[in-house]
Formats: sequence, structure tokens, C-alpha cells
Amino acid sequence: MNGNSSDWSRCISRHSCAVTSLCGVLFLSGCAGSLEKMSSWMGVSQLQLEQQLGAPDRMHDAPYGQVQTWYRNPDEAMGCSDQFTINGGVVTGYASNCGIWGGFGAPTPRR
Repeated sequence: MNGNSSDWSRCISRHSCAVTSLCGVLFLSGCAGSLEKMSSWMGVSQLQLEQQLGAPDRMHDAPYGQVQTWYRNPDEAMGCSDQFTINGGVVTGYASNCGIWGGFGAPTPRR
């Protein structure tokens, strides 16, 4: 029985390690997708941003510029949203509350 229990422990340990590794890879790829899409907006003009996404759902002034918010689903005001910081007429910041996987559905500028 000792041999079987030790084999079982090794099997569980190997599976745990494999699952943890897979989760780590998926997590990092989700972050990479978000970062790439977020950084693609830097330097885009406010005019181009609004032409592509329409009028923002919300706006407010902040010390670092004007923050404009678009909801991914306009029917969900409390759901997933993308925020762009505008300073000097161009996008200088981007944030999203859509989570790691939300980055894959983030809008990207048309060039």
C-alpha cells in the first residue's frame, strides 16, 4: 500500500505542477494581449478615438487630463469599460476594468 500511496502523491504533485504552469502561461498571455492593445492607443488623436468609438459614455477631468469612458456593452453601465486619458488632444493613457481576458476584446485603433 505504501508504494501505491507514494505513486498517487507523485501523480497529484505532477498534475498540480502542470495545472499551475498552464494557468501561469494563460495568465501571462492574457496580460500580453491587454498590454499590446492598450499601448496601440497611445498618441492617437482624440478626434480619431471619438470617430472610431463614438461619443464617450462618461467624461471627467483629472489632474493628468480628461478621462473618457466607453462601456463595452452600453446596456451595462456597471460592467466592463475602457477609459482613455486625453491630454493635449491625444491619448496619453488607457485603462480597462475588463480583467485579464477582457484585453483580447479591447478595441484597437484603425490605422
